[in-house]
Amino acid sequence: MKRIKDELLATNLEVSKKKWLFIIVIIFSIFPFFISYKAFINDLTNLAWQFRHFLGIALVQAIAQLAISWYVLKNELPNYVIYSFIISVILFQTIYGILIILLANA
Repeated sequence: MKRIKDELLATNLEVSKKKWLFIIVIIFSIFPFFISYKAFINDLTNLAWQFRHFLGIALVQAIAQLAISWYVLKNELPNYVIYSFIISVILFQTIYGILIILLANA
């Protein structure tokens, strides 16, 4: 148990891994707009207007993800903070994707 605690509190994540994390977050930040475009492609103007709030949420989340990933890239943080950030990014992408697909097909 002590080994797990020490691993989570460590701040020795390599710079190359932080750079890859930043690149992956950039790709994940584009995903909501791509999934929205694919869902709205048949009736882009009407559906995009109806779901403008969801697109706004995606924009705010993308800006927040990029800002946090930039902070992670430039500063030394404990591993548990980085892991929780990764989990929150993946959960947002999953929930947003499912929500847009369900609402677009309703």
